[in-house]
Amino acid sequence: MKALFLDRDGVINKDHDYIFEIKNFEFLPGIFDLCKAAQKHDYKLFIITNQSGIGRGYFSESQYNTLCDWLINKLKTNNIKITKIYSCFSKPDPDENIENGILPTDPNRKPNPGMLFQAIDDFKIDPTQSLMIGDKITDLMAAATANIPIRLLFSEETSSTHPAVSHQIKSLNEAIEFL
Repeated sequence: MKALFLDRDGVINKDHDYIFEIKNFEFLPGIFDLCKAAQKHDYKLFIITNQSGIGRGYFSESQYNTLCDWLINKLKTNNIKITKIYSCFSKPDPDENIENGILPTDPNRKPNPGMLFQAIDDFKIDPTQSLMIGDKITDLMAAATANIPIRLLFSEETSSTHPAVSHQIKSLNEAIEFL
């Protein structure tokens, strides 16, 4: 089984910082087309997301779950099935410094691959047949550690030569060719 792993904020929706209310959730152009194309090619769809706003006390897990339920139903009305959402609520560690190799202590907080490993194990996913789309290098660092070969950085502005990035895309429709 193969999977399309998607970061949430900045890939599925516009990143407005700590989104937990439906009124602030704005789907990005091309996300429905991408998800439908992935399903057509027999990919299971997963959302892999750090949600440190809960750990920071900005919103509750209940508020987050309400948004997740709404998101899953909104996608379902567009004939898109999310297999599962994996979320990490930890806030960054005080000493965390990704550039200097000091990773979060929580194995699930990206750039650590814990959420990806859990999805791979839970659903018997073949990581070598899967891909990850993220808008941050940390998303793709997690995917690289999980042996996911196609790691797409979705960014309209910055370009990256980071080894975790296999390709960069400027629109979600560009990702369809990698399926």
